Order: sequence, then structure tokens, then C-alpha cells
Amino acid sequence: DQIRLNFAAAPQAEEIVRAKALFPNNNPSQVLYKNEEGEIEYTINMSYTYDGDYPTTATVSTVSEYSDENETYVTTFTYLGE
Repeated sequence: DQIRLNFAAAPQAEEIVRAKALFPNNNPSQVLYKNEEGEIEYTINMSYTYDGDYPTTATVSTVSEYSDENETYVTTFTYLGE
């Protein structure tokens, strides 16, 4: 459809304002996963490598508070242009 959106342009249509609100403002850096008693079971840490304003890779590490279950994942982001 060759539709282009410019989220920086003003004024903005209501649909664009609502669509922009769905995007996260920042990339999360840590998640604490707690059980029903509020005790931390897992800590998940994320770190990013940026190219300009957008992340190109993310490293996600998990640490279990109750076992030796520790895992690391590396994610690569690809942005498709025109």
C-alpha cells in the first residue's frame, strides 16, 4: 500500500496518536519475576547494542534465585526499509 507514517509531524491524527501510544517508550532493562508470595524467583536482565536510535542486538540473561538455572539469549533485530 506504500503507506508512510511520520510520528514526529504535528499536528497528528487521532489514529496516529493512539498507534504511537502502543510503542514502548524505552526498552526494558530488568524484569523481576515473583511468585504469589511476592518472593523473587527469577531476575531477567536485558542489555542492548544500538545503531542510532534503534537496538541492533539484545542480550537477555536469566538468573534463578532457587536453582542453578541461568540462561543467556542473544537476539538480533533487523529493520526492513523501503
